[in-house]
Order: sequence, then C-alpha cells, then structure tokens
Amino acid sequence: MNAVDVAPTRLERAKQKVRDLIALRAGARTALIAYSGDAHVVLPFTDDAKIITTYVDALASELMPVAGRKPSAALAAAESLLASEPTPGSILFITDDIPGTEQPAFVARAKASENGVLALAVGTAQGGPLRAGPGRYAQSAAGEKVIARLDMPRLEALAEAAGATLVPATLDRSDVERIQRGVQSRLEQVIEQSARTRWRDAGYWLTWPLLLLVALSFRRGWTMRW
Repeated sequence: MNAVDVAPTRLERAKQKVRDLIALRAGARTALIAYSGDAHVVLPFTDDAKIITTYVDALASELMPVAGRKPSAALAAAESLLASEPTPGSILFITDDIPGTEQPAFVARAKASENGVLALAVGTAQGGPLRAGPGRYAQSAAGEKVIARLDMPRLEALAEAAGATLVPATLDRSDVERIQRGVQSRLEQVIEQSARTRWRDAGYWLTWPLLLLVALSFRRGWTMRW
C-alpha cells in the first residue's frame, strides 16, 4: 500500500476513503483492523467517529510487526468481532492485492460468512514505485525501482469466487457512496429476514388455539360458526 501511483500513496488514499466513509455513516458502529502477515484489532466496535479517525490517521506500514499479506487472518478477526454483535454486519477490505497463496482460504471463509464482504481496490494498472521511507524507494536485486501494479481482473475474479462486492477507488466520493449503499442494502436484507423469521415463529404458536378450537368442534352437541 506504499506505492505512489495515487497521491500521496495508496495507504494515504485508503485512509482518506475511510474518513469519507465514516462521515457517510455517522453514528454507525465501526471497528478497525489492520493486517500484513498477521491481523490486529486496532479498534473494537465504537460509534465515536473522532476516535475512529484518530486511529486511522495513525496507521503506518512500519507499525506492523509481521511483514506479508494475510487477508484471511483479517477476515477471521472481523468475524470474531461481529460474532458478539446482535446482527450480522459488513466487512470492508481496502487493498491493492490478495496473494495467490491466500486466495483459497479467503474465498472459503468469505463464502461461509454470514456477513457481507466488500473490497475497495486502491491503485492503478500502470502502477508506481514502492516508497520504502522518506525519499527512498524499494529496489530490485538489479537496483531498479520496484513497480507495484493493481491487477484489477484478478481481483474481480477473486471477488466473484468469494461472493464479495469489489469497488474500484475513484477520485471523488462515488466509490464510498457505492460501498455505503451496499452496506445499507445488506442491513435492510438482514432486518427483513429477521422480521420474516419472527413472523413464522409467531404463526407456529398461533396453531395452539386453532388446534383447541378444532378439538372442541368434535364434542357432541357443539357447533362452530366461522
């Protein structure tokens, strides 16, 4: 996420997108997880937008203790947090790649999840050099700058296999607005499904007085007028 094909870096653009999304979801409960070779809960669920923004602003690649990319660990951490919530939620990944070695585990876990999974893809197909620090860039063994490119077709295929929604990052806020619509739609589906389930359960208990009336109708000398 330290490539500079989007200014100032992909990570900084991703942090801005999180701030935009928090602004759209004022009052909504949100948790924050950061991952590299492992996943860490940065902030458990809260509805305090200022606290979320503070933690988002402090995120930096060098703070992660284990190098690598393990989104399946992040998905497991998110599922664990959501397990204590009263209703299923939505899990948003902001990423520029999911390694091939991680894809089977990620797909299996996403397909089995009761929660909606979305991904915001940050970067460009042309790519850009990887920033290794202030004024420094990552180099290959040949001494050339390492160029990180966003492979959108591969991410699209992965999202389809996982049953996830993939949204490419845009210069405006249309991407986060699309994500918010997806999250809201997911919430409405859960609420509707819960209402149908409660109605079916209530209908089951209503069979008892109905059975009682039917039983009474078979007593000699009783008539039932419906």
